[in-house]
Amino acid sequence: MAVTSAGAVRARADYREPRPLGTAFVDDVLTGLRPGEPVRWTYPDHGVDVRLDLDDVYSHLVVYLPRRRTHFAVEPVTNVNDGFALHDAGVEGTGVFVLEPGESRSGTFTVSVGRV
Repeated sequence: MAVTSAGAVRARADYREPRPLGTAFVDDVLTGLRPGEPVRWTYPDHGVDVRLDLDDVYSHLVVYLPRRRTHFAVEPVTNVNDGFALHDAGVEGTGVFVLEPGESRSGTFTVSVGRV
């Protein structure tokens, strides 16, 4: 189902307050990334910090957390799911950009694992 605007993070996908993985199924696109700010996951019980640094071209994250599992997947993306149709429908914030002949756009991201 297409969404016409960004909203608050759903409770099941809100991990700003730490809680165990696997308690809820999440397969969402998150928006509202702050340019230049890293995305972080901290595991204090294990002393591990995971940091994702990404270029401004990546304005969204696809986040997948399977139920009853202790792993997750995060994919930086330039546009939301169904972004081209939403863009054509006039929805703002889709992340879609149009390249003219000869133009290019690129970006990089880095995943770093360190100690807390």
